[in-house]
Amino acid sequence: MNTNSSSTKLADVLRRYGRIAIAYSGGVDSTLLGAAAVRALGRTNVLLIHAVTPFAVDAVGEPDIPLLRLELNPLDSPEVVANYPDRCYHCKKMLMSAIRQAARIHGFNTLADGFNKYDLSDYRPGARAADELGLVHPFLEADMDKDDIRALSHEYGLSNWNAPADACLASRIPYHTPITAVLLDRVRTAEQGLRKLGFLGHRVRVFGAEARIELQEKDFALLPVNRPQILEILRQAGFSRFTVDLQGYRRGSLNG
Repeated sequence: MNTNSSSTKLADVLRRYGRIAIAYSGGVDSTLLGAAAVRALGRTNVLLIHAVTPFAVDAVGEPDIPLLRLELNPLDSPEVVANYPDRCYHCKKMLMSAIRQAARIHGFNTLADGFNKYDLSDYRPGARAADELGLVHPFLEADMDKDDIRALSHEYGLSNWNAPADACLASRIPYHTPITAVLLDRVRTAEQGLRKLGFLGHRVRVFGAEARIELQEKDFALLPVNRPQILEILRQAGFSRFTVDLQGYRRGSLNG
């Protein structure tokens, strides 16, 4: 699908809703959805709602699009803390219920997310929660996948059009390992430190006191020269053992 076709089809989908709130993460998908919605509906008919949680870095939002922040903590849910394979379902149900309520309070009866064709190929129990709560998926309706989204984001001039995907921090912790604020802080500190060294799209998976690093293929060349700094970053984050996964970054590598 070329960008003109994507833009037209997405605009047609959004106009059918007339007024829309968007569950906003600050990633490529929700950023484009917000920008496209403003183009199609006008800024007074669009509201971004961002859940500020220990699981993710706060989002800045796009200029000129109203942004509402909600302070929420998935660690208040025993089902999320237990970290069974359906953790994402319980987390999404909690967060999206609060976001949907806030949307309605502000006069928005339609709540959308950035789910798209690319997401159909992955294990995403959170998608079931979104469907149960009645969220709409404009990208899916417009038959758009991740490549379409990035291409249209680039055409729109959005600054994060080529940013690497960044799932929530809980995805770095293996199932059945209870999630704690301490573990999330370790991951956040380690990944932020690696990002400052130039690593992008990486993951720091937690296995007890061990950090297992998954890198993008192109970033393996950065390892030798940065080895001392990496060791210090991981020690400062609270890890005492370190490994590098030679297979590199794979989406959902802990799902198996």
